[in-house]
Amino acid sequence: MARTLLAVRRVDYATFAQHWLLANEVAPDVTNGNYAPNDGATLIFVHNNNGSSSRTVTVTTPITAGQGLAVGDEVYTFALNEFGFIGPFPQSLFGPQLLIDVSANDCKLLLFSVLPLVRE
Repeated sequence: MARTLLAVRRVDYATFAQHWLLANEVAPDVTNGNYAPNDGATLIFVHNNNGSSSRTVTVTTPITAGQGLAVGDEVYTFALNEFGFIGPFPQSLFGPQLLIDVSANDCKLLLFSVLPLVRE
């Protein structure tokens, strides 16, 4: 089956708090995996709301280095009831699309792309 698309919220630093709603967290597709657009400023908020065990989130690096050597995937572990941000994910390593795998669907995600501050 195909991976499931996860929506990315485009925010800037001034409006970030307005988009911060835990009710908008999504359960990942643990069977088929997930994907999301990546502009190099994408962050993933991970919330392991399982009270009994840790969960892992893996972001695949699809590129190879040198003579076809694979670049190691980024694997993040969240302890029970732990939450936090991972990223950003440079396009040079992760490409324009993030490939995200989560070990269980009780680990919720919320994706953001944070625009930099513009100073005049």
